[in-house]
Amino acid sequence: MKLTENFYLNEFTKSDVANHLGISNEPEDWQLVNIKNTCTHVLQPARNWLNKAIEITSGLRSDKLNKAIGGAKNSQHMKGEAADIRCFDNISLFNFIKNELQFDQLIAEHKIGDKIRWIHVSYKGIGNRNQVLIATKKGNKTVYLNYTDELFKRIYSKN
Repeated sequence: MKLTENFYLNEFTKSDVANHLGISNEPEDWQLVNIKNTCTHVLQPARNWLNKAIEITSGLRSDKLNKAIGGAKNSQHMKGEAADIRCFDNISLFNFIKNELQFDQLIAEHKIGDKIRWIHVSYKGIGNRNQVLIATKKGNKTVYLNYTDELFKRIYSKN
């Protein structure tokens, strides 16, 4: 099912873990509405700006799938409101979404060298918080820090 010009439902529901464990990851009607909104208001405008493909690495997560991967109990992925995405230039994509689009939550997820590994973005429609965070490791634990330009530059600058 085509959601927008460049995004399809199977991109939002694919999961190797769900396939391996035999877990259904098909959306209910209300989740499908949220998925379409996320694609329409965030992913497609970002894709149009980037003019290159954006890969959804994690979209919808059924309750069973979310438990199987150890996702947050209140994850917006379970509502179809969130996607983890990546492209050839995650830093530029992150900054475009942060500066140009409405969203609920935007997280620069972890670091590989001086690059963002992936971007978590969510969209609620009504009541978007425009919350921007940076996920990083402290020991073995992931911590979420409030975004500042200085912190972002410190974490993602070339050393």
